[in-house]
Amino acid sequence: MELACAVTERARTFLVLVTLNKIGLALPQQPLRIWEGKLKAVTQSAAQMEASFKSLDPSERERVRDYVRAVADNQNTEEGATSSIKDSQKKKRRKG
Repeated sequence: MELACAVTERARTFLVLVTLNKIGLALPQQPLRIWEGKLKAVTQSAAQMEASFKSLDPSERERVRDYVRAVADNQNTEEGATSSIKDSQKKKRRKG
């Protein structure tokens, strides 16, 4: 982990961040922001996703693609739950 954080941002590829996320390491704030930004980019654009995974073996690409989609879906679900909780709290404040 320390090695991945020590290298320049340019060398910290999306695949390195996927690997760190996959093994469950909690990322420090800066790599976490980079991870979230890159995750958002690859899930919004199929071309971006393919470009990020082109250095992988074809057999590994599908596994990484499935993992990234699952992480993105999970984040979207959590964000939706968080925003609906915030909306409920705002409505309660208005009523009270």
